[in-house]
Amino acid sequence: MADEPGCPGDLDATGKDLWRKVKKHIQDRGDWKPVYAHLLSLLARADLRARKARADLVDEQGRQCLTTLGSQGQLVQHPSVKTAREAERDVLEYMRALRLTPQEVAKAGGEAPKPPVGKFGGRL
Repeated sequence: MADEPGCPGDLDATGKDLWRKVKKHIQDRGDWKPVYAHLLSLLARADLRARKARADLVDEQGRQCLTTLGSQGQLVQHPSVKTAREAERDVLEYMRALRLTPQEVAKAGGEAPKPPVGKFGGRL
């Protein structure tokens, strides 16, 4: 059997940290399988794409810019908005596949985190 793939070398430091922490989390819950390494790599790369796309939406003054000028000088949605949205959806899909969302944890018989309660008893 081939060696289990490790953390991809094409990830930045944040992506590598994410990959290692998620792997440890899955190992700690006792259900790590070597096939998860590939899913985890896809998750970390999608997270990297989302972060890069979001960074591309910030102008020189640090403001978020969701629009840009189109070929005819009209205001259009910045192309990185779609890239970020799609990458974030991919992250969520991979998180579900690895049972990392509260809903997936609950389906697997674990306890989903409870929503925070304010000091007067209401949900936040």
